[in-house]
Amino acid sequence: MVLASVQLEVLQRGERRDEGEDVGEPKHPMLRPAPQLVVNGDPLAKRMAGENSHKTLTEIADLVIAEKRPANGTAYEYRVAARMLGEFFGEPRPVYTILRRDILGFKTALMKTPSNYSKRFPGKTLPQAIDANRERAQPFDTLDGATANKWLSRISTLLAWARDNGGFPPDEENPATGVKVEQGRDRKGPPRIPFTPGDLSKIFAAPLFSRDQQLGEEHWALLIGLHTGLRAAEIAQIKLDSVRLERGVLVFAIEEETKNDQSRRVVPVHSTLIALGLEAHIERLRQAGENQLFPEWYRKAVARKETSTSANQTFANYVPRWFNRTLLPSLGIVDGRKKFHSLRHSLKTALARAGVSRDMSDAITGHDDDSAGAGYVHAQAIEAMRDALETVHFDGLDLSSLIRANQGDRAHSIA
Repeated sequence: MVLASVQLEVLQRGERRDEGEDVGEPKHPMLRPAPQLVVNGDPLAKRMAGENSHKTLTEIADLVIAEKRPANGTAYEYRVAARMLGEFFGEPRPVYTILRRDILGFKTALMKTPSNYSKRFPGKTLPQAIDANRERAQPFDTLDGATANKWLSRISTLLAWARDNGGFPPDEENPATGVKVEQGRDRKGPPRIPFTPGDLSKIFAAPLFSRDQQLGEEHWALLIGLHTGLRAAEIAQIKLDSVRLERGVLVFAIEEETKNDQSRRVVPVHSTLIALGLEAHIERLRQAGENQLFPEWYRKAVARKETSTSANQTFANYVPRWFNRTLLPSLGIVDGRKKFHSLRHSLKTALARAGVSRDMSDAITGHDDDSAGAGYVHAQAIEAMRDALETVHFDGLDLSSLIRANQGDRAHSIA
């Protein structure tokens, strides 16, 4: 009887709607939407699922970091992403109150957010920085799609952990799942690109590289970056004892704070670096009582690290900042995609053009490897890595005069 009356009303409402009438609200209670459950005045209280429900995303980030123990750079990004979402909300929000519409709104805000907003608009929250940037005569560039997606990905990871650990019901979908900025084919291209032969001929030439001067930290940083593909933070932390022989091959052992587990590796020292006097440079540093290959760079980074949450951020400063902001513009290299990190891209490109396999290239540069053996360094591969590195050739790079000058100095020293 009840079902018949429901069906009758459905038919009657359909006929009236077809005739253009406003049918209004259904009369039968079974056709009306279920009333929203309100607990203590909070319609979202039904989403509370455990002790983590009332924690903010910043507090969730701390729990995720404590459990997962990610690399410092990743931990830093978790905290920044949580802080940015909190600024977007304008107040601390318990994780159980975060819905998909909130994440979609955050995505929209990210597309309007000026890059490096916390530095360009110190003291302003994300929404305030958006407004301030809009009022500028020449607004700063906003975050590109890749950067926005990085923050959305970090938020998604935090919310997934919250769902699985009593933040909101485990049978609910992660509110951030699938939320990302779609990047069309007409986007500007990769954020970093290799240096051209013309660039390299300018960078590794006088007045910076002169046969009349001894190579200092800036010189060795650029030479090592190009011939090893090491990241700036990896270069800054190299200990003198980490430049050693492995199976008779001189290597850089990357053993300090790194981007990920795959970054811990050994990289053979290219013969060009040896010919330029790297070993003699190391001996001079030892005699001076130093422990680091780049003592000044390292000391400055450690001093700043005490007030920073990211080791990778601090160690990646100083020499790269000088290179990016002072040297490159002075040489007329003003493409924003060409930075210190482009030295690494230059090596990757040179390895590929030399026919070196992707697996070998990734082993040298420390890119992610999901294979079962990714966490191990196989000693028998060191010779193969050395041979692969020796195949690279950089058009535009001519260090012959520097090598001859170093060999002349060594001969004079011996005499």
